[in-house]
Order: sequence, then C-alpha cells, then structure tokens
Amino acid sequence: MTTPMRSQYLAIKKQYPDIILFFRLGDFYETFDDDAKTVASVCDVVLTSRPVGADERVPLAGVPYHAVDGYIAKLINAGYKVAIAEQIGNEPPKGEKLVPRIVRRVVTPGTLVEPGLLPEKANNYVVALVMDLTPPPTPPLRGEGSESPPSLGGRGVGGVGVPAARAAGLARPVMTRSIQPMIGLAVRANGCSPVPMPMYR
Repeated sequence: MTTPMRSQYLAIKKQYPDIILFFRLGDFYETFDDDAKTVASVCDVVLTSRPVGADERVPLAGVPYHAVDGYIAKLINAGYKVAIAEQIGNEPPKGEKLVPRIVRRVVTPGTLVEPGLLPEKANNYVVALVMDLTPPPTPPLRGEGSESPPSLGGRGVGGVGVPAARAAGLARPVMTRSIQPMIGLAVRANGCSPVPMPMYR
C-alpha cells in the first residue's frame, strides 16, 4: 500500500509525464523515480531512496529551495523541462492528511525571465502569437462586378494561394519558413495585401 504523499506525487506527475517534476517538501524540492536519476546525474547531487509503502523504496534526489534556480538552469541547458509543484498553505484541509500541492510553473527554454537562468552575453528571444479566429469575409464570385482578390501564389498556408486559403477557411496570418531570417506574411482583411513582418524563432 502506497503512502498518501506518494499518491499525491503520482497524481501530479501523471499530468506532466515528460517533464521533470520538482515536488516541494519543506525546505527542499524532491524528485523521484527516473526524474531523480536524471537530476542526480545532470545536477551532480546525491541519489538516494525513500520508502513509499510496505517494503517499497523509490529513487530520490532533492535540491534546497533557496538554490533551486541554479539546478533548474543546469536541467534547462541539458534539454529538459521542469514543472514546479508548490505547497498551498501550511496546514492540511480539515479531514486531510496532506497539504495540497499544485504546479505553479513549467520552466522551458522559451519561458526564462530570471537573470540567474539566462546567459549574460546571449539574446533570449520571446515570440507572442496572436491568432484571429474570426472567419474572414467570403470573397465575391467572379462576374459579380468586383475584382478577384490578388493571389500570393505559393506563399500561402502549405503552398496554397491566399484566395484558396481563405475559401478553405484558414485563419490568418499566413507565414512562410522558407527564408532566413524568417519572414511572416500577414494578410490584411481588406484586399489580401501582403505585409512583411520579421519573425524569430
């Protein structure tokens, strides 16, 4: 039979199966199972074990909470992502044995903002993508007295021209990844005029 703490950990870990889970226990962030083996190897900390039930122990590796940024930086630089599960409050709810825990943040290379996690002499780009999901207006049919909207040829979504893309209901902006630096083609609603915008990855 597993312990309540182990059950709580597994419930959270199930939501982040491919991410290293830092599980707050007092003054430490603990990792278990394969996560513990990875943390011990990458961060050069001691790999030990913890009892989680009758005659059952699992690998354990912990790092102090006040120095966690340095360990997270090592894991991010090694290509891993880290989910940080924090305690909610200091006392268990009435009738419960454990303080609740939830993941407050998932740290990835693209979400780093702390100076201690970023290289001092390198750029760290952040891209925000805003999608307009409003269906575009239906272009007039030929013969209705209006000019057909200009086509962008193969620079549409998946090589499809803009009129065909709009007829298929594809959202804008339209972007291409064929040149460096990346150039995005945003399509204005009033006439499908291409607007070049620099894009970064």
